[in-house]
Amino acid sequence: NDARIQIETITTLSELVYTNQAFSSPMFQHGCPSLVLEAMRNHESQLQVQHAGCGFFRALSYNFINHITVNSVCGVEAVIQSMKYNSKCCEVLKDGCLFLQNMLCNPAVSAETTNAIISHNLVDFIIDGMVSFTEPDYLAAACGILARIAVDEDARAAIIADDKVAIRALVSVLSSNIDAIACASCLTALNLLADDSATEIVQCGGIQNIISYVTTRTDSLEMLVSAFRLLVKLSTAEGSSQIFKEAGGFDMIKAGMNKHRHVPFIKERGCALLRKLEISNEDEATAAVTMIVAAINCDKEDDMVQFECGHALLQLCSPFP
Repeated sequence: NDARIQIETITTLSELVYTNQAFSSPMFQHGCPSLVLEAMRNHESQLQVQHAGCGFFRALSYNFINHITVNSVCGVEAVIQSMKYNSKCCEVLKDGCLFLQNMLCNPAVSAETTNAIISHNLVDFIIDGMVSFTEPDYLAAACGILARIAVDEDARAAIIADDKVAIRALVSVLSSNIDAIACASCLTALNLLADDSATEIVQCGGIQNIISYVTTRTDSLEMLVSAFRLLVKLSTAEGSSQIFKEAGGFDMIKAGMNKHRHVPFIKERGCALLRKLEISNEDEATAAVTMIVAAINCDKEDDMVQFECGHALLQLCSPFP
């Protein structure tokens, strides 16, 4: 019944697990997960107990072998309830998101974890946290979990249910000071949401933020592939062509296609974007034709590259015969 003792004990258990995952086995034998859950229930209003409890389950979650036992004591539900009850505490939300991410990585329990997140309406609390907190570690954890669950149709519906709040939060992440892994998760989540929400992403400044991130903060091929894939989806939205051009889209395509001449996907998606772009002067048209013809000659056996290149040239024929 002493919260201070519970905090110190649970924290010590967590540190033991981080030191050596082999300590998990005797902890299970002695019923430690159930004792931690009991402490969290007995001290619902003690923020440090909740933080320690979520941290303990996070420590266990880095080993897939522990996941079945965590599920058997309803650890996922307990962490979710703690996150909801302490939604104004960034640290509890962060540890909870990282724990759930690890659980979602395990195919044996990922479906149950996704269902628990949706049924408990946790998505709203995660997104509210993204709006309220600017801590890079939390934003990274939140983007990671949204990217994980967005593969599920019901989860996608839950993410975009509250008008543009989630979209706006994800788009703003690309202009914040977070690492490349977090931005990769953000782009993954937006890619999964774009099929139903392309217009909303464009309206929230998605095109500008994506281009700005790609051109100023990363030279990663993986990130460029994800950005090109997303921008092609956004190009279907009304008014996207002009926004793309004004945001420096042509220069981004040119830089990407020239730098990654050996990557057919970049050339394919680059030409798909060129088809949507309103090229307005002969210099740009000449540069575009040069890139397209180079791609045609380089990837003669790639059907999709040939298809997109042909259409991009056809698009240029009328204004620049």
